[in-house]
Amino acid sequence: DTVRTDGRLYIDGKQEFVCARQFSEKLVYQKDVYREFQPEPFTQTIVLRIHLYGNTVPVTGLKSELDGISLGKYLQSGDLHSASGTIRSDYTEHTEAPDVWTSTNYVFGINPHDTKSLRVTTITSDTSGATYELDLSEYLENFKDYRITIDIDLEVGKGMEINTPVNIEGWVDGN
Repeated sequence: DTVRTDGRLYIDGKQEFVCARQFSEKLVYQKDVYREFQPEPFTQTIVLRIHLYGNTVPVTGLKSELDGISLGKYLQSGDLHSASGTIRSDYTEHTEAPDVWTSTNYVFGINPHDTKSLRVTTITSDTSGATYELDLSEYLENFKDYRITIDIDLEVGKGMEINTPVNIEGWVDGN
């Protein structure tokens, strides 16, 4: 099963040749195994859209920190693992919709073992700036899609809450 051309040795049927010559065994293929393959996106997009109300006059900006973000993925003993950290975000105000601020974040994924706590700090023209905290674990725990948009209501001076519904891009409702 070898072919000599131009002074070189070419091997036809490479697998069979290696098995027959190296191991003196006949190549026997195992039974085909079929498994369902569920691809996951390499990066994911988390869009945080904050709707401000209350005393919004002194607010000049927003920034936030979101915990539980995967910094990278790696294989260890055949299992997929990820290190996690905190992502910092700045927000931009919508020109056509005042008091709506958006931050788009590209991440390697969500670490399933960490709490997904969002801390939003208001930047103000006076000393009334404050930090608000909200747990997003319920929404990000099983997030495997490419993009998610979370609308959050933030009442300046009081607190924040999720503005339902949370939009997952590409979601098809079976009803």
